[in-house]
Amino acid sequence: TPNGLLTMLVSESGKGKSALALRIAACFIRGDNWPDGSRFTGETGKVVWCESEGALSVNVDRARKAGVPFEQMLSPLPDPLEEFSIDNAEHIERLRTMAARPDVRCIILDSLSGATQQDENSSAMLHSVKKLAIIAAESGKPFLLLHHLNKGLSDGDGVHQRQIRGSSAIIQTARAVWAIDAPDDTDDTHRRLSVVKNNLAAYAPSVGFRIAEGGISFTNEAPRRRKTESATDRAKEFILSALEHGARRSAEVKAEAESLGFSHRSFSDAKDAL
Repeated sequence: TPNGLLTMLVSESGKGKSALALRIAACFIRGDNWPDGSRFTGETGKVVWCESEGALSVNVDRARKAGVPFEQMLSPLPDPLEEFSIDNAEHIERLRTMAARPDVRCIILDSLSGATQQDENSSAMLHSVKKLAIIAAESGKPFLLLHHLNKGLSDGDGVHQRQIRGSSAIIQTARAVWAIDAPDDTDDTHRRLSVVKNNLAAYAPSVGFRIAEGGISFTNEAPRRRKTESATDRAKEFILSALEHGARRSAEVKAEAESLGFSHRSFSDAKDAL
């Protein structure tokens, strides 16, 4: 999270954006190590947390269980239960004032979609996100903006910028974009944090993590795609093996497949695919 610049953290709903943002907040509040295990070397202090999804009580409970002092997290609004809106000029001005405080080390907004009534697919979103980038620049503090990915577009080999929900203008002002996904379809609890945009340095290696009752724990290796083999996949392997030494009569190979338990459909699908 570079000082004075906007960083985005994106994922599908329910993949741990808020929990991870709270863990990032702990770096600035109590000096926890960064997700990759490197030491936090900056000054500790307070974090401004802008809540726009009505999940304050959930995050307070998460902070308590993870041992993060939530009293060190400030709301830019007098009523912390009021949802923050970037469309509200008074809210933006209050955030600007709060961000300028010398004891504040980081600003977090959870999330962009909850903080605006504008159409996410509109190019006007660039103006909205620029407001946040300006606050980051004026305060000299890192600003972490949480946002959503479109569901079901991941190919399992990593998150791509085209999967970020809404207009491409949304990520134009962000200097870095982090993404959370769960590529191993045999273990949805093992998440991967990876860099999908970085205008400041080389892309860092992906980091694995799990969310537990006591907070986030980072793993030695990031999860990878582990494809579940289907009946058609197994039938394809059989056909390739059966033809390893040359052409054979189709009926002969089909009869052999049936004797091994392959269904007519899986055999036919495999033959068509090959």
